[in-house]
Amino acid sequence: MNPGEAFVGFDFQGHLWFVLTGPDAEGRVVVVNITTHGRSPICARGDCFVLAPGDHPFITRESCVFWRGATFAEDAALEAARERRTLDLRPPLRMALLREMQRRVADSPYVPDRVRRAVRAHHGGAG
Repeated sequence: MNPGEAFVGFDFQGHLWFVLTGPDAEGRVVVVNITTHGRSPICARGDCFVLAPGDHPFITRESCVFWRGATFAEDAALEAARERRTLDLRPPLRMALLREMQRRVADSPYVPDRVRRAVRAHHGGAG
């Protein structure tokens, strides 16, 4: 999978997921999902990266990146799911929005440290 690719079907809640990195040495990519903005106490503190309708075709209401859920996924497993068509591929992120998400990984105290390090390593220290 490539950075910026988007899909539904990684979880059972129907969330939209974005790939933030290419595969690392272990064949893993970093993925993060989007959730409805305002449903988490984090939203009330203003710690969200908010996305609005129009930022991506899937987004129809104010949403935010669920940084706490940022995780690794096996690239080979995602590719196999793509081949089986069990991942519902969506249009990729615009490059500017992808870069902003990668940069914001460093800003969020909710991103797991191992995920933050992987994004930084993949992007040469940016993010």
